[in-house]
Amino acid sequence: MRTIGFAGTFYTLWDVESERIDIALGASYNKITCTYYKNLSKDLNDAILKAGTDNVDETLKGKRRSFEYKTPIKLEPKLITEAERLWRIICVNDRENMVEGLRLQAFNQALKLGHLTERKDENGTYYQWNGKLRYNEFWTSSTLDIKFKGTI
Repeated sequence: MRTIGFAGTFYTLWDVESERIDIALGASYNKITCTYYKNLSKDLNDAILKAGTDNVDETLKGKRRSFEYKTPIKLEPKLITEAERLWRIICVNDRENMVEGLRLQAFNQALKLGHLTERKDENGTYYQWNGKLRYNEFWTSSTLDIKFKGTI
């Protein structure tokens, strides 16, 4: 989308594109690509006439080169299942998941609710995630020292 920014002296013309990137069910971020085109004018009204748009973005202030950035990851809790929430607590190293004892509580809750099933094979005991899985490989939680099969 054509957008007007301000690069210190001149109002500038940009093309700003946003692409939604889904990283898991209910979790996504936007990849924003800002492409610089040219200086327009020192006067905002003149810049609007030259650009053919009145879309002004104050965050482009002082920028003079093309760039891209990502918005913070957005979680949509209504879309995330209970099993996925527990899985995130157990395996994702966000600060809130590192609270002492929280991962063990999440593991016990997942086991109690039937989201995990204890299995044994020639290599020992592991816990199988039940339900729709993205991957079906083995992995070990370094903080719990428990072997899991599957990634939600």
